[in-house]
Amino acid sequence: MIAAGAISALGVGRASLVPWRIGEAALTAVREDSELAAEGLVRARCARAPLGPASRDRAAELLGSALSEVAGELDAVLPRWRGLRVGVALGSSSGGLRSLVALLDARAAGRDVPRDAALGAPYFGPLDVVGGALGLAPEVAVLVLGACASSALAIGLGRCWVAAGHVDVALAGGFDAVGGFVAGGFEALGVVTGAAPAPFRVRRDGLALGEGAGVVALARDGLSAAPCLGVVSGFGASADAGHPTAPDSSGAGLALAARQALADARTETNRLQLISAHGTGTILNDAAELRALQRLGALAAGGARVHAAKGELGHTLGAAGVLETIAALEAGRRGLAPPSAGCGEVEPALGSLLLERAERRARGPVLKLAAAFGGANAALVLDGPQEEAARPPRAVGVVAVGRDIHDPLEIRQAHGRLDSARAARLELPLALAVAATMRLAEHQSIAASPRVGVVVGTATATLELDARYAERYRGRGPRHADPRRFPATSPNLAPGLCAAALGCRGPALAVGAGLAAPLEALLVALDLAAAGVADAFVVVALEEWGAVSQQAWAARGWAELPTRATAVLVEAGAGRALRREPLAEALRVAASGAPGAPIRGGGDLLREGIRVASLAGGPGFP
Repeated sequence: MIAAGAISALGVGRASLVPWRIGEAALTAVREDSELAAEGLVRARCARAPLGPASRDRAAELLGSALSEVAGELDAVLPRWRGLRVGVALGSSSGGLRSLVALLDARAAGRDVPRDAALGAPYFGPLDVVGGALGLAPEVAVLVLGACASSALAIGLGRCWVAAGHVDVALAGGFDAVGGFVAGGFEALGVVTGAAPAPFRVRRDGLALGEGAGVVALARDGLSAAPCLGVVSGFGASADAGHPTAPDSSGAGLALAARQALADARTETNRLQLISAHGTGTILNDAAELRALQRLGALAAGGARVHAAKGELGHTLGAAGVLETIAALEAGRRGLAPPSAGCGEVEPALGSLLLERAERRARGPVLKLAAAFGGANAALVLDGPQEEAARPPRAVGVVAVGRDIHDPLEIRQAHGRLDSARAARLELPLALAVAATMRLAEHQSIAASPRVGVVVGTATATLELDARYAERYRGRGPRHADPRRFPATSPNLAPGLCAAALGCRGPALAVGAGLAAPLEALLVALDLAAAGVADAFVVVALEEWGAVSQQAWAARGWAELPTRATAVLVEAGAGRALRREPLAEALRVAASGAPGAPIRGGGDLLREGIRVASLAGGPGFP
């Protein structure tokens, strides 16, 4: 890691995220928030980033700030970086939701929808700033829609790219802005604090949202002579394969991801100096995380200190993993273990491992944990500068290709763990994804394994579902949001439900940086399987089309996408082998919207990607 850029409620730049001094307590940036109060929220608290008047979507402004910061650092440490192969992996929980709300408000009032709102409304809308902020078109671009684990997953993916030699520099991180849509949903779920967040305290009562963005630059060895900020030496990811919102109370899923990351880094729990916890401050999440740490044997007296940054920064959702990663590395550079904000008695299981005041601590391995809606878990091991052994990628092939599913009633209870009552309550895109996955499982054995994951590629994501959800509280304000329906607005719920239906515990995430999302999902599955993060993936192409998608697509001159889902199975060392370079080139062409690029989506694009990646020749389209 040779550069970083960030913005949070504490300020702009890496150092502003960690204003700790030895012997001092942590400060919280969570404050009463006038915007959320005006929306009618009862618990209107937020750690709001210091942006001036925004000329575009607030999430785009945050992302642009972090990208500009990291680009400036790269200019100093690697001046020729724009001439190298650069990949971009970014994560977000809510994407362009603030623009989507502006679009919905205009429609409801009978006004013309502003073009900026239509362009910014998709989850990938904020990515429009990437080219301008960096001054280049990336070799590959992926948007991870993994809810609160998004940027941790994105960093893991970027690390896979660099280790395999697919790019010279990977810019990885995440972003999220806070608005009434998301804040109202969390308040409706009853997980927002009425005072200040107090992660891992006995009397904690919930989280406070924050906003921000962070991007780190991962580079291959020897590329820059500048001092290394740290090394991502291990990555693991898993799914709880259980409840769509509540964490696995046993902590088994998060512990699985952590064990994978530690094994990948070739290190042991007892070598850890710091654990950068997910630490939301909610009753259930903190309890589950403590059990995961106990499973790892990470809470021994005198062992690794535990830091819960969300007490300071708020829960920054898709930006949390990267901001907390930067903070942990900076703490190590400064030779300290950071304190955690919050008042009251610390959970007895932690004892003195959660610090009231910063203390001196030797630099050593850090474990970063992240968890999310849909049961997604991610873990990173961060070390100081070291030489990493090369790991040749594994061959990955297509084992089975399912057919297109248009009818959500094709869910079959016999082929999954979703009971019929639960299946009947699924929103349309979720039902289609599960039905496509179960149909594939009818004809191809898919092991219920911690080594089998799910990647959903979706351009439209949950746009139509979000519109239906928002319409239910229109005129009454987001404080009247439906807690039963809010979780389904996360694009990461689809892969989580597919994993639960199969009983698979491997990585579960959604991706969708634009029109070519199915190819993006196939490439991500190929890269993660080749890197050994999992052995096999169910890849699902999923779209739901409607009036909101139509307006967003029309602003970009794109054609309609059919509502349907298609699933395929890829596996390391099996099936018809896929070649990465033709697939990556196909993704670049399809995502560019250049003349001759295919405009069809879903299963058609997924099958086309398989075809070109299986051919001996180039990636051309018919």
